[in-house]
Amino acid sequence: MIHYISGELVHKTEDYLVVEAHGVGYQIFVPNALHHSLPGIGEDLKLFTYHHIREDQQSLFGFLNQEDLNIFNILTSINGLGPKLGMKIIAAISTSDLVKAILQGDIYTLTSISGVGKKMAERLIVELKDKLPKTLKADFTGLENTTTSDSLQLRSLEQDLTLALKTLGYSTEEIKRSIFKARPSLQPETSLEDGVKVLLKHL
Repeated sequence: MIHYISGELVHKTEDYLVVEAHGVGYQIFVPNALHHSLPGIGEDLKLFTYHHIREDQQSLFGFLNQEDLNIFNILTSINGLGPKLGMKIIAAISTSDLVKAILQGDIYTLTSISGVGKKMAERLIVELKDKLPKTLKADFTGLENTTTSDSLQLRSLEQDLTLALKTLGYSTEEIKRSIFKARPSLQPETSLEDGVKVLLKHL
């Protein structure tokens, strides 16, 4: 088991990095969202890793901190949720928002992640409630099965925005990605017209 790799960043693409440590170049797949935090080529880098082993393939998946690796390990413990989908989830949603969605039973937020359908969202909620570390759940005490008025309004707005963009010809995956990118800019009081304008900037 390779727990972490520390060495020189010698190459990077949208999907993976190559880190050289003691004369060996390790190909490590990383979430797209991690790229803005990476050092430059030739600089030192430490990644916490998950070593995925199959009969026909071995792959390394890397994260900048132990917390993201722990969440990734918990996600991939679910039967049918492989490393690639686990990476998509980690890249698409923050740890706190993921924990909140699971504790609230927020299927809409989970299904807005590319690759997560309704059945998988339901499994995430049912199976992860008991697997999440107490340290992560502590900040959300009392959130189980509760939804605030603001979150209800935001959910309704996002549903309306999804329908509006579909009528404009955008695909479900395009809409999901734009909503995730635009979510920090969306407020409960945002109008549908303004929301569409915000999402179009992220398409």
